[in-house]
Amino acid sequence: MKAKKTLWTLMIVLFIIVIGCSKDSPTKPDPPPPPPPPPGIIFFDVSNAGDWNDALNSIKTGGNDKTYQINVLSDFDLRADTSNPGFTFGMVTNITVTIIAEQARTINLKRNEQAPGMTMGRFLFINIEQTVNLENITVNGVKEIMTMFRFVDAVGGEFNMVNSTIRGNFNIETDLISSYQSQGVLVAMGTFTMTGSTVTEHYFTGVNVTDGTFVMSNSSTRESYISKIYGGVYGVLLSSSNSIMNGGSISENYSGGGVTVAGGTFTMNGGTISNNQVTGSGGGIALDSAIFNMNGGSITGNSTERWGGGVYVENSTFNMNGGIISRNVANDNALITFFGGGGLFVQSGFVNLNGGTIYGGTSAGVSEQYANISNRDGDAIYAVSLGDFTLTRIRYSDGTDVLPHTDGFDNYTNHTVQGK
Repeated sequence: MKAKKTLWTLMIVLFIIVIGCSKDSPTKPDPPPPPPPPPGIIFFDVSNAGDWNDALNSIKTGGNDKTYQINVLSDFDLRADTSNPGFTFGMVTNITVTIIAEQARTINLKRNEQAPGMTMGRFLFINIEQTVNLENITVNGVKEIMTMFRFVDAVGGEFNMVNSTIRGNFNIETDLISSYQSQGVLVAMGTFTMTGSTVTEHYFTGVNVTDGTFVMSNSSTRESYISKIYGGVYGVLLSSSNSIMNGGSISENYSGGGVTVAGGTFTMNGGTISNNQVTGSGGGIALDSAIFNMNGGSITGNSTERWGGGVYVENSTFNMNGGIISRNVANDNALITFFGGGGLFVQSGFVNLNGGTIYGGTSAGVSEQYANISNRDGDAIYAVSLGDFTLTRIRYSDGTDVLPHTDGFDNYTNHTVQGK
């Protein structure tokens, strides 16, 4: 009997403890509210052209030293900016505008019927001391917008593309060349960075940077065209600028080649410059009074109707530290010359082969998968004026000459050359 009483006592005590603990235990707290927006950022939600124009007008009159975010909530059509040819965000300075979509959105540019006679227009016109970021947005052009359209024009400002596309929608097979010209991104004395982005299908120039900075990472510029009548156009035109290619591709640009560097420095750390064509010289890269540092990547499958299927060097320095130059074609149609240079043509300048490979031709036993080809001389390299060290020099890092010098004569090789 005493044992039963003790057992009941223990059960009562345990029951009291359990009830007491449950009363004292705090209930599960509600999840914390979302963090407030960063201080100082002014937000606009945009779903149509009216919202877009309202946001622009607010920024123009909002004063200096501001940060804005335009949230694009849906696809919409926008008339080309011809009614107000001034800067998109006015004359305010020290502002940052981020145009962003949570999921990919498209802005379709349409013809401005109110100004049919206009011959120039822009999507964004960025002034000095203005930074504009475009993220997760596709901007689609319409061929009949106007005679000349610049999608982004930055004068002293900064433009950054992240996971975005600027498409001119020009098709060389079906469109009348004389009726439409578009340029993707033009920067003068400013900065342009591309990350995971594309500039494509423009009739004239994909990217044009003058006296500025261009950085390309895992992005592409491709399919820019021009008629031979105009004498040349560029997938990427860099003038007196500091430019870096960290990855991605510059490809399928026609009549003007892949990259033209006129002054300044172009550094290629990775990526591919491929399948470009030029009516002049330098299918992949043309250098004029410039410095080209090739640390990695490939220049392949490009072609020229003159000299230098892969790389053309004139009054420039080419430092090849890595990477490969392969499958390029120099098809010299100028009957008065015997130049070539499927992989590399040096008109004048200094070439330092510290690393990397320039493949020779099939005549030297190189597989068609890698062979550079010239219909004249020099499947791998053709150099002019090698007899004059003040004009042209091609050397390995140890100071030895890649090609023998014969005074008064040019020289070339059809064999693979590897830097050392």
